[in-house]
Amino acid sequence: MLAEVRERCDAIEECYEFMLAYAAQGLPSDEGSESGGQIREFMRRAAKAMAGLAESCSMAAKHEGLEPAERYEAFFTVLDRDARDSLAAVELVLAQPAISSQLIDNLNASIHLRAMLTDLFLVGEILSAHCVQGAAHAKSVGSVSTINWRISLLIFSWPGNLRRHKRVSFSLWSRTRVMLLILPVIGSTLWTSTRHPSDAFLAIVV
Repeated sequence: MLAEVRERCDAIEECYEFMLAYAAQGLPSDEGSESGGQIREFMRRAAKAMAGLAESCSMAAKHEGLEPAERYEAFFTVLDRDARDSLAAVELVLAQPAISSQLIDNLNASIHLRAMLTDLFLVGEILSAHCVQGAAHAKSVGSVSTINWRISLLIFSWPGNLRRHKRVSFSLWSRTRVMLLILPVIGSTLWTSTRHPSDAFLAIVV
């Protein structure tokens, strides 16, 4: 369940980061350039991830037994609305015969898209905190690979994107957001591994 949520968030955030770079290129159309040839692919993947996003998060919360259930369902109603509004905007842009950098810049500024992204940051923080708390109270902390997998639930768009899009220059906002996500994760890893300092070190550097 959580893996599906992570995959959906990956697709959405990768698309948004690509759109930030695309908007800065000053392209009149998506034809005749490498990034222009990719923009529709990224947007289609993001649109697919937005469809049913709230339902996927709701199923994950139920599977994890998160309480109180009514609070989560109330927020997922908000997420569903924001995801649907964002999907409508993305599909409108995809319907255009040409996608310019200016058009994508306007989409990036959409309050609906930004609302959905902040919804995802909040959900990611909660799910990650739940996983870290569960690991702290378990009889065994588990292997370093298990710790890293749980941490990855929070960092949905961590620099795997950098390896995939080395030519993309991220905005200061994107880099700052990534750093704000990393610092509490490192602290949580150290806290849950105090009985095994070597594991804590490996969990950070691996």
